[in-house]
This record gives sequence, C-alpha cells and structure tokens, in this order.
Amino acid sequence: KEAPSKSGGSGNNYPDIMLMLKSRKLNRYIPVMIEAKGGKNKLEKLDKEGNIEQVKLWDSDSKEGAKNPHKKGDPNFNSIEKYAVNGAYHYAKIILEDEHCNYDEVIFIGVNGTKLTKNNEVADPEHKVYYLSKSNKMQPKYVKELNKSWDLMKTDNLESLFDVVDKLTLSDGIVQLKPEKL
Repeated sequence: KEAPSKSGGSGNNYPDIMLMLKSRKLNRYIPVMIEAKGGKNKLEKLDKEGNIEQVKLWDSDSKEGAKNPHKKGDPNFNSIEKYAVNGAYHYAKIILEDEHCNYDEVIFIGVNGTKLTKNNEVADPEHKVYYLSKSNKMQPKYVKELNKSWDLMKTDNLESLFDVVDKLTLSDGIVQLKPEKL
C-alpha cells in the first residue's frame, strides 16, 4: 500500500526489518519496525525538547544548483532518512495512523554500527527501542528493559515483554486533560 515515504514522496514504506510478536495467552499482536544505519552518530536525532525529530521545515532556500533543491518552509525529511530511530518511528506512526490497519501498538527500533570485525560482526553496535501506542496518545515510550538485550522478544519471554510495555503509560505531567465545560 502506498503511504508517505521517508523522503516525502509516496511508496511502499518498508523498514529494513519487520517482525510480528504474538501473545500465546491473548489475541494480541505487536508489529516491530527496525531501521538500520551504518554511520557515525546516526542512531537517533532529537529536537530541542528531547523529542524524536521527524519532519521539520527548511530555514532557508537552497543554493542554486543544489543536489536537494528546496525553498524556505518546505518540509525537511533529513532526520527520517538519515537516523535509524527516526526512520523506524516514521514507519511505526504510519501503521498506527493507517485506517486499514488494526494495530493499536507498535515497537520500533533503531540500530546502528560503523565497524565490522573479521567475522563480519558489528564491532560497535548501538540500538534504541521504543513503544508507540494509541492509548499513549502516540507518544513514544523508551523501553529500557530492551536496552542491553533483546531476550524479552524471544518467544518464551513475550508475555514478560507485554507486561513491560503495558506499564509504559504517559505521566500526568505530559498530558493534562481539561474538564469539559458544561
């Protein structure tokens, strides 16, 4: 299905790796979107408020003859294209915002590394894992339990992972609901 691509056009929108986590006890499925990069400092880009940067606007016109011509105020997709977490977040949002998808939650992961060992293993791996759900008002929640190891995503441990993400809720300081006027 066509959807907004990471570069602002339209396309099929496939992350580098996709997984599906299925509960043995409940009728619950959580898609996992994984985006991989291989450059120095390309794991994640945050804005000034500490949020995962997505589309922002160009501050000025591009120079004449630029490889990527743009005007001031045009959308700038660089963070989504160049950073692993930002790209994975883009894919996760598309799943939850798609009216044809029946998912209410997604896990998204950015992975990065720049050096390979003689055995073709990444010598300097880094990753960051987030949980995104409609019940959390689409606010990404960092999953610290997956910071060191992804063992919770193994089949035998999925119920424990579901317990972890179920406890990731918005704090009162993030969302303050205003009472309706009578």
